[in-house]
Amino acid sequence: MVLFRGGGPRFALMPEDTSLTPISAAELPGDDLLVLTSNGSQTVVQKLSKGGALTQVFEWKGPQDTERYPSNPDAIATGPHGEVGVIRTSSGNEPASAEDPARLIQAKGKETKLAPWSTLTLADDPACKSDPSGFRATVQLTSEWVHFENVQDKSDAQAPIFARVRWSETRVCLEGLEMRTRSTEGEKREAGRKFEQWAVSRTFPQNQAARIAIGAGFDFRQPAKCVVR
Repeated sequence: MVLFRGGGPRFALMPEDTSLTPISAAELPGDDLLVLTSNGSQTVVQKLSKGGALTQVFEWKGPQDTERYPSNPDAIATGPHGEVGVIRTSSGNEPASAEDPARLIQAKGKETKLAPWSTLTLADDPACKSDPSGFRATVQLTSEWVHFENVQDKSDAQAPIFARVRWSETRVCLEGLEMRTRSTEGEKREAGRKFEQWAVSRTFPQNQAARIAIGAGFDFRQPAKCVVR
């Protein structure tokens, strides 16, 4: 397993017979990283030191029936005081709701129901700025969770959407969003030149957005504006 932090690689050896796959990571104060590995039912959170040593923080086991595995990948989450947790969104294509909520899972089996996705607010909103609670995480969503009004930014149905959130029991504060809009061949004068297009928005620490095209040896950025309705 290889992780990059500030441009520097961090290595760790995983057991050859493990069924767990690294799917999420987060930075801790100091020089440690958190790594989440999972096979869908079993989730293990470990701390990865600078020297590459893995120390288990906690483990959580779900149903053994594979048909009941969560539809969305788990995500490492860190609290305002360095607490460690896992955000699990088991509602699949449907956004998390009061009836099928996202949950924060912590050590010793502690679970907390989180606010519905309908409470989503930009992180620079006064309500979010005045509320320091909530756990920060990068969660993976589907296109049903976020709709773009601009036709130019229609999401690629085969690609996930990544959202940087601070999620609490009362609200979801959106700090950033990244979505692949489409992959395409270049124009005729650039036949065979492939590139991807992304819509990227960041509201923390300042509100910025752009459309980005990325290809072999080039990238193009066009300023944009993102508003949550």
